[in-house]
Formats: sequence, C-alpha cells, structure tokens
Amino acid sequence: MRITPPKYAKALSQVLSTGDGDSRQTVRNFLLLLRRKKQLKLLPNIVKAFENEWAAAKGIVRLKVEYPEKFSESAGEFEKSLGQKLGKIIECTTTPSKTLIGGLRVLADDTLIDASIEGRLHMLGKKLAGE
Repeated sequence: MRITPPKYAKALSQVLSTGDGDSRQTVRNFLLLLRRKKQLKLLPNIVKAFENEWAAAKGIVRLKVEYPEKFSESAGEFEKSLGQKLGKIIECTTTPSKTLIGGLRVLADDTLIDASIEGRLHMLGKKLAGE
C-alpha cells in the first residue's frame, strides 16, 4: 500500500490534535520515519496537505478569488460576507483580473467555481451547441 502525502498529513494532524505528549518529539519522529522510508522528497507536499488538513479541522476555508479590476474596493466585503454566511473563517487570496468584465472565479481546494460573464457565456454556447 502506497502512503500518499495527504495520508501522511492526516495522520500527523490526528496525532498532533490529541495534545498528548511533546509535539516537537512527534514531529521529529515523523521526520525520522520519512527519512527511514526514503520519503523526504514528499515533505513539501505533506506540508501543504497538512496545512489544508489543519485549517479544515479549525473550520478555516481557503479560497482564491479572481475578480474584475474595477471592483477592487469590494474584495474585502466579499470575504467578510461569505464568512458570515458560511459561519466559518475565510482566508481569501484575491487577485484582480484585467480580462474579467463581470462576475468572479473562485478556487476552493480543487474546485473551480466560474461565475464570470465569460464562463456563463461559454456554458450557454455549449448548451446551444448541444454539448
């Protein structure tokens, strides 16, 4: 059975969240295990997966939002209102886009929500073409 970075991250998160023992020693033992199994090359991916696992356990949702440049002032309001509606802590990375004329694109984990005018027109075109 192959152990993937997300599996390593989940196991580490579970051990650290119990609060039993010394967390430094736990991390040290974890790194020694990776070295012994010749899996240290996976460490960057494990760290990324661990951060996601830890954030999810704490109720934090991480989003990447792309929006039209002309709505730069509204970006902070979006994050705040979304957090209130979901009842979670939202960590938003916002990026203004010169190509978007309206709507926005939201990337949550591996899911892209394209609510841009361009995306909607593309979907409409596919429906009309029968795809």
